[in-house]
Amino acid sequence: MASSKILLGYMPELLNDIIQYLQDDYRTLHSCILINKLWCRLAIPFLWKNPFSIKYPKNYCYIDVYLHNLSEDDKTKLNEYGIKISVFSSNTLFNYSSFFKCLKTCDFKSSIEDWMSIKNEYLYQPYKKNSGKTPIINDHFSGFYSKETKTRDHFFEKFFIGQSSQQQLLRLIYTSLIERFVKNEANLHTFEFNGNYYENIILEIILQNPKFIHNIRNLFITFISNNEVTALLKLLLSNHNSISKFHFQFQQINNNIKINELIKNYSSQVINSQHNLKKLIFEDCDTSTNVTHLNHLLLSLKDSNCLNTLETIIFYKINFEKITSLKEVFEQLNVLETIHIIYCSFKIHRFVQQIINITKPFKLKSLFVGERIIERNYYSENYDITLIINSMQLLFQKSGKYLENIGLFYSIDFKYAELKELKEKSLELIKNYCKNVKHFNSDVFSIQSAHLVLNSIKNFKQNLNYLTIESRNNEFSSIILLNLGQILPCSLEYLCLDFYNAYSSIDLEVFLKNLKNTFIEKLILSISSWSDNILRCIKKYIMKKKRVKYLAINVTEQVLANEAKEFKLYNIEFTSMCKIYNYLPDLL
Repeated sequence: MASSKILLGYMPELLNDIIQYLQDDYRTLHSCILINKLWCRLAIPFLWKNPFSIKYPKNYCYIDVYLHNLSEDDKTKLNEYGIKISVFSSNTLFNYSSFFKCLKTCDFKSSIEDWMSIKNEYLYQPYKKNSGKTPIINDHFSGFYSKETKTRDHFFEKFFIGQSSQQQLLRLIYTSLIERFVKNEANLHTFEFNGNYYENIILEIILQNPKFIHNIRNLFITFISNNEVTALLKLLLSNHNSISKFHFQFQQINNNIKINELIKNYSSQVINSQHNLKKLIFEDCDTSTNVTHLNHLLLSLKDSNCLNTLETIIFYKINFEKITSLKEVFEQLNVLETIHIIYCSFKIHRFVQQIINITKPFKLKSLFVGERIIERNYYSENYDITLIINSMQLLFQKSGKYLENIGLFYSIDFKYAELKELKEKSLELIKNYCKNVKHFNSDVFSIQSAHLVLNSIKNFKQNLNYLTIESRNNEFSSIILLNLGQILPCSLEYLCLDFYNAYSSIDLEVFLKNLKNTFIEKLILSISSWSDNILRCIKKYIMKKKRVKYLAINVTEQVLANEAKEFKLYNIEFTSMCKIYNYLPDLL
């Protein structure tokens, strides 16, 4: 098919498909723009659709480009505050502002703050008046930076609070950039609003220019009790019915009953009005007011336009204790394909009772159990472990064949014997009922649990793609290291072994040696004792045999700097853990 398209002259169409596939691989996109004009023209819009949210590689030159294209009036205003705009040629090759598609207010705000910090070398040292250099922030700002204010957060706290001129500067940059996007007819498809005071500045402009979000597809709103959120929801009700992904994050910062009620009603109406809603995410719902709000939202689904469009629901850190409408709602959703429950709080047997009474399949794709699966006040001082295990069994019987992502880390409030029994029984249930697991997180806390984890991995066979194992005991870690390498599938996207200091370097070498048939895109080894012997083993079995693409170990920056270049020769990025550590699948 591809070759026939080339012969028929459809090369640009194929290139566009390639660029679409690479749209989140920023390094490769940067290489694409250097090939020729056609590749450049196709790749540039993807590089510039969301520059504020790029984490790695990170630079802030794009802010200079945006500011360079401001009106002369705005440049003059910025110059009054000491902001010196970098000099480019009079005309840039592209109208970069028009490519802007994704506005995440938190990333937008922090990127501008970081850019200002980088531009002003005096932010991280006491201001030196006679240095002979001009700071990007003028002299009348330097007094707010002293030996006591050495961090960016501390600086910006002083920068804003009680200082009108400082507030005006950042507000000017915010408004200038957003107004530039609006003027250049940028068309947002993603908007994330986190609801703090400074992000309300952005929302004010959007409310005055509703066309900016007219075609919004992905919407994230933090629900706080303020008039701006109410106004945004009211705007969305007017003529915005093409949202496909809606992410609700609940917060409660005041007790304004009237605004709370408006937000509850407007948000339900927004859901009801959507004609193509495919994904709903509910996050951080714990207080009684927010639980009431969530119940109202769930019930509103019964009479909404999305009964035949909604495919995915994600519950993240939700308190299910007073959510009683699950059966009533899920019975009405006709095309629901995936349900994700991630670190939620519930009385397991009450929750499961609602689930097993649903006549339709309950297609639970993710279940991550954390600290809050059971609350002590319900069981007094004693847990009915049998009841909990039986409830888990009913859940796995109902939904085990759909489960692909599982993480089990039960509450430490259990007595050791109870905890051991619960964890081991849960692992047995997973082994018996869950055959299609792709993402598996588990801790190892006994000899039996170590073998159960290994048996589960064998049971998952080639489906497994994402694995995290934790242990704080040398004996348990040894069982894992001596047996894991030879049972892993031929390829893994992600493997994290979090053993801290509970491991033997000899066992680690056995594990690395046994990886001869496995390629791992991202390998994370959380080990506390770094030695030349460990480095030698990693180079011998991982680096020289090119078994990974990314390798992360919790070592010092000096070790990283010393070794990264050699690993790069083998096309392996030796990096810090924070860059690739990911405890959850990319669901949210």
